[in-house]
Amino acid sequence: MRIISPGACPQLWSEMTWDRAILYNAPSEPEYAGNPDSGGLEPIIGFSPGERPLVLQLGGADPEPLARSARLAEAAGYDEINLNCGCPAQTKGRSRNCFGARLMFEPQRVADCCAAILGVVRLPVSVKIRLGVNECDSYAQLTAFVRLVAGAGVRHFIVHARKAILGLDPTKNRSVPPLRHEWVFALLDDFPHLRFHINGGVASLQQAAALLRAGVHGVMIGRRASADPYMFALTREAVAYAFAARGEESQPKQNAAGGGDGASRGACDWDTRPCASCGAGPPPTRREVLTGYAAYCSRAQAANWEKNKPERTARALLAPVLNLFHNTPASRVWKHAIMNASADAGRLHAEPVALILQGCVDALLASPGAVGECAPALLHQRPSFAPDPLPVEQEPPPRPCRVRPDDRAGGPDERRPRAGKPQPAGGKGGDAAPAGAPGVSPTKVGFCVFSSHKSTDEPTDECPGLHGPAGGARGDGQATRRGMEALLDPLTRVLLPVLASACVAALALAAVGSIPRRRW
Repeated sequence: MRIISPGACPQLWSEMTWDRAILYNAPSEPEYAGNPDSGGLEPIIGFSPGERPLVLQLGGADPEPLARSARLAEAAGYDEINLNCGCPAQTKGRSRNCFGARLMFEPQRVADCCAAILGVVRLPVSVKIRLGVNECDSYAQLTAFVRLVAGAGVRHFIVHARKAILGLDPTKNRSVPPLRHEWVFALLDDFPHLRFHINGGVASLQQAAALLRAGVHGVMIGRRASADPYMFALTREAVAYAFAARGEESQPKQNAAGGGDGASRGACDWDTRPCASCGAGPPPTRREVLTGYAAYCSRAQAANWEKNKPERTARALLAPVLNLFHNTPASRVWKHAIMNASADAGRLHAEPVALILQGCVDALLASPGAVGECAPALLHQRPSFAPDPLPVEQEPPPRPCRVRPDDRAGGPDERRPRAGKPQPAGGKGGDAAPAGAPGVSPTKVGFCVFSSHKSTDEPTDECPGLHGPAGGARGDGQATRRGMEALLDPLTRVLLPVLASACVAALALAAVGSIPRRRW
């Protein structure tokens, strides 16, 4: 990810790491003695220096183990500690322990954990939360949670704008609960002294830029970072556009890590201001990304950072580039070449990843048809940022209402008066309607603007013309007719099929009776 987007924007996050997984693999901790097969901390929280700034996301529910794990993460070089209170916890087995979204039931426990972490590290501490969990999902409960945790010293919250449903599949927990970005903006208004980053439902840089323009402090993009990593080549352009639209200038800030390389780890947290270390050069091409990543893979294989078998290390290094050509004509051919290489254990053991990547590029260029023709352009073309156009506020076009013939102008209650028989101005038995009253203009009768979930047979303010003055009833005659319809409708639905069946049976009996019987 740092090769695609050099510098400190976006900020990278690790996957959620159990506090006890760190303690059981740290030689300085007492838990290490009970884990003779430990491979050390490098496979657990190790990273390349080029990946910074990097956030370690911790999972746990006890203040003391979390504090010790945070201290080890600070020594390893992480830039921020995050406590996960957003991942849906299981309801069965050992995983039913209190962690993730289940912690939102216990805000005081979260505050104690954050206070313990802040007491042993100098790093910023943030909390990733949901809007709620199960029935604990009101906005008042959410604000109470934020207020209590902020009282422990936390100033940064990452809000997944959905609630969590414990026991529901994790994949469905990212789609079944409704998305409510408006709650995050309400938190911005209610807690102006805190920072809120929004997460959930953001699938493009254009969406992220629109949210930044709306006022959030940052945007987190999770699984989309692995599904379409190359879109982050335009991070700097998107952030600059968002702040220019807000009328603000980006204030450069110095990043000690600078540029560098590194594979994608977990989520990308899009901070509000691009830094000077992001540089001013053009976004890299896919060919440049592959060249830089091949050099990184050579160093990773030589060092064997993960302490794995060579084929496992090679397979792990090929995974981040699987979707490099996402949403392009070459995507299928490229993924097929990467997956075939990952499945060939002999090739992974014998060839370095840099050579395998070159073979995949050669296979892409040699593809027949349109894929081979467009492959050179896809490899060497630089992307450009095109923001989504602003929505134009305008009235939706009028749609015809589902109006019965008798409900139109001139229906049974608004017939033209006969000669010599004057009628009241408001219809039969009605009062005169004041000038300009809604719902009486003959030009609007039969048309309205309405939502698809509303019935036009009921009095609404959106359907003028279907009702009398000021949306009321249009007369006793129409009310009587509709009452008779309501009474007869279920009777006709029941009686008509019965009568039809009786007629068919009678015709069948008559036909049988008319057949001459054979005499024996």
